[in-house]
Amino acid sequence: MEINALIEEARAAGLSQAVELKTETLSFLPEVRDMCRADRCHL
Repeated sequence: MEINALIEEARAAGLSQAVELKTETLSFLPEVRDMCRADRCHL
């Protein structure tokens, strides 16, 4: 699916903000992975 269609679908679902995310700007922290592994969020 094209990014613009995904953004429109997100807005139609009720999100107030939806934009393309440049994934190269993300930083993956070992501490966060550890919290996920320990199920600290209970998801």
